[in-house]
Amino acid sequence: MRSRRIEYFIAARLSILRIRRALSNRPDLHVRRGQLELIPHGILPMSLGMPDDSQTIGELKALIDSFAQEREWEPFHSLKNLSMSISIESAELMEHFQWIEGKESDSVAQDDAKRTQVEEELADVIIYALQFANRSGIDLSSAIRRKVEINARKYPVEKSRGRSTKPERS
Repeated sequence: MRSRRIEYFIAARLSILRIRRALSNRPDLHVRRGQLELIPHGILPMSLGMPDDSQTIGELKALIDSFAQEREWEPFHSLKNLSMSISIESAELMEHFQWIEGKESDSVAQDDAKRTQVEEELADVIIYALQFANRSGIDLSSAIRRKVEINARKYPVEKSRGRSTKPERS
């Protein structure tokens, strides 16, 4: 029963991806949750006001993919360029915390102007990471789940709770 649901889900996702590819030269049309929507030109296909708990990684990947396609940026988005961009934007994020101590760094999130700058830099890092996932075909949800499982074995709770150092190998 479960494998049949998985097969159905995969077939549905492939159909949506095929439709999106077919519509890639039509920026005024967008597929969202299996529904075809007409989007007025110049408006992003998904609400920018959706909170983290209601917008999926897949929706964000589609948003970023659509944004890049409309501007015909795909030729510039090699995995090398995207990985370098992740690092560059990460460095720009780190600049906001350079030369301040740990506790003081938490106050950056309380200052509206600084918080906005930090949000923009963090968004740049995530955008490039999503583009990298799109270009490489990496399923981020699966990759993150696998990595958390690896880290759970590497850092067992009983040896890691309240510690910043790696547990000793036994």
